[in-house]
Amino acid sequence: MDTIFYNGVIRTLDQAYPQVSAMAIKDGVILRLGSDEEILALKKPETRLVDLKGRLMLPGFADTHLHLLFYGTFRRRELLGGVSGLSARIGEAGRDAGSPRLARKLPRGHRQKLL
Repeated sequence: MDTIFYNGVIRTLDQAYPQVSAMAIKDGVILRLGSDEEILALKKPETRLVDLKGRLMLPGFADTHLHLLFYGTFRRRELLGGVSGLSARIGEAGRDAGSPRLARKLPRGHRQKLL
């Protein structure tokens, strides 16, 4: 095994092993799940051991939470929509400084219901 994570709360979302305390990794692939005793028995001298110290681990969880990407796309559309470029939009915003119209052109935040 390349790496063994142990002494943790590992939630797998696998019905056969919904929660275990240890996990063994080989070549970037989860090979075994089980108790600390079961998995630590697989270690070799070169195995890297990671003590989770009772912390939660969610293996294979890839966060694709892309609010930042949506925000960037939204801002680009709001800032550049209907004008020839950013400098034109900045000039337009400068003319509107202090007006309620500017607040509509340069929004902050988002509405979760729209996503």
